[in-house]
Amino acid sequence: MDRCSFSYTKSDRILKRARYLEIYSRGKRFRNRLFYIYFLENGLENSRLGLTVSRKVGSSVIQNRIKRHFREIFRKTGKLINPPSDVVINATRGTVGKDYNFLQEAFRNEVEKWEEVNK
Repeated sequence: MDRCSFSYTKSDRILKRARYLEIYSRGKRFRNRLFYIYFLENGLENSRLGLTVSRKVGSSVIQNRIKRHFREIFRKTGKLINPPSDVVINATRGTVGKDYNFLQEAFRNEVEKWEEVNK
């Protein structure tokens, strides 16, 4: 596989506040103990990711670790989301201290729920 197929580029991110607000208002929300996740079909060829981690979750070190984990999870599995969608993850305090594999499994479960709704 070529290296760029697994990259996380600017086109894979949600950058504008207006788009976040649209996803919050029109998107489908799922929740588990670890995070809220919103999905909204974007009509593009690829899915995009947006992340929010509040200061209530923890220090900046903890916030950045959580964001790194979710970006890596999305980098590896985001291309498989069908239909391509904008995905926003809001981390909660339950996310703190969870290892990468646990978060990855939780993310995959939520993606499966989204895909089941869209069949």
